[in-house]
Amino acid sequence: MPEGHTLHRLARSVRDAFGGRVVEASSPQGRFADGAALLDGHRVVRSDAVGKHLLVGFSPAAASARREPQRWLHVHLGLYGKVFFGAADAGVDAAVDRGERDDGERGGAVAGPPAPVGQVRLRLVTLDAAEGAGPLRWADLRGPTACQVMVRPEVDALRARLGPDPLRADDGPERFVERAGRSRVTVGALLMHQDVLAGVGNIYRAEALFRAGVDPFAAGRDVEPERLEGVYEDLRVLMRAGVRSGRIVTTRPVDRGKRDDEVDGTPVRRGQAGAHYVYRRTGLPCRLCSTPVSTTVVEGRNLFWCPSCQAPGTQVSPFEA
Repeated sequence: MPEGHTLHRLARSVRDAFGGRVVEASSPQGRFADGAALLDGHRVVRSDAVGKHLLVGFSPAAASARREPQRWLHVHLGLYGKVFFGAADAGVDAAVDRGERDDGERGGAVAGPPAPVGQVRLRLVTLDAAEGAGPLRWADLRGPTACQVMVRPEVDALRARLGPDPLRADDGPERFVERAGRSRVTVGALLMHQDVLAGVGNIYRAEALFRAGVDPFAAGRDVEPERLEGVYEDLRVLMRAGVRSGRIVTTRPVDRGKRDDEVDGTPVRRGQAGAHYVYRRTGLPCRLCSTPVSTTVVEGRNLFWCPSCQAPGTQVSPFEA
């Protein structure tokens, strides 16, 4: 499942492709036909992300691009959702999906959108290109967990259910510290609870706890508020870097490549050799202390940690040890 930085990149791609533009909305698959009809012929006036949720605001075509949205498209990609972009001027990324494509593929200079391929839940195509509003652009959404039209009270209710998003300027650490700090649940589990902290997934969970030197099996209420706030602020930095680059890189330059040769005689994949401290490094020596990295299942996902740098009672980041 994509982590929050991917959704913020997707929101930016939607703004770049459709911001201020009038669009045709359709559901080639048919499952979203009623919802598409509510958006068809409307102007895209907002594109935003909250945690792992994409929210695209629409207003009537005659409305100003700065008008408050009348309706919202809510999308949660889930495990299999993907959005593919195309543009006659090749000016928009060809694909943004759950794994952030690394192949550099771009949309080709073509006359118009191709016939839908696969189970396209929603297709958006600009309607105003012939009027000089901009180039012809389109996007196909396939396989989302959620795709629905909302009105403002429903959007507000969704946001109220979510914890703070480290990538949003209007969110801060206070709610996270308060919710986590009174919980008996382990902090390693809490970071995956979207009502506690929105947008964080398995990679950022493991890496942020390692960088803070926090025992992932400590109850949230047993972690000092200052350390919880530090985890949040570090996530803000790491996730903003992920938005810029499209990759999750959590290591300091000085630590990249350390102890990456092999484990049990099997070479480490070089493409990911320097990106993470503990994620998917089971059995490899910790980059900072050489203790083998451990893993166990928490919240249905593999949790990775260093038993030494994150030992119970550790009070400082491994960078300070």
